[in-house]
Amino acid sequence: MLIGLIGGNAVTTLRAQARNDAERVKPRTWEYCSATQGSPRAQGGKAVSVFVIEYYRETGLQREEIEGANPSEAAAKGIAKLGDEGWEEVNVASGNYGDSHFSSSYASYYFKRLK
Repeated sequence: MLIGLIGGNAVTTLRAQARNDAERVKPRTWEYCSATQGSPRAQGGKAVSVFVIEYYRETGLQREEIEGANPSEAAAKGIAKLGDEGWEEVNVASGNYGDSHFSSSYASYYFKRLK
């Protein structure tokens, strides 16, 4: 009887270990999004700053706009929202665009999180 109990426990332990090994080997899948400062827009007679978050989904691009009183506030609210939702920043790209008559700079923030 004692040998049967030990054998049963060993089988249960091996099954649990195999299940844990399978979970460790399972590839991680990620979802991604990017965020940029959007163009200000008029709302109620005053300018409102916008921080644009674009989620890359299997079904296509999903866009969300976060508003703030100024560009820094809009960006802070947007980045804080992404952090609260478990998104991790993985890259920042910045640069300039335009020509000799008009020039502007931009920054794009890239995030990922486990699905």
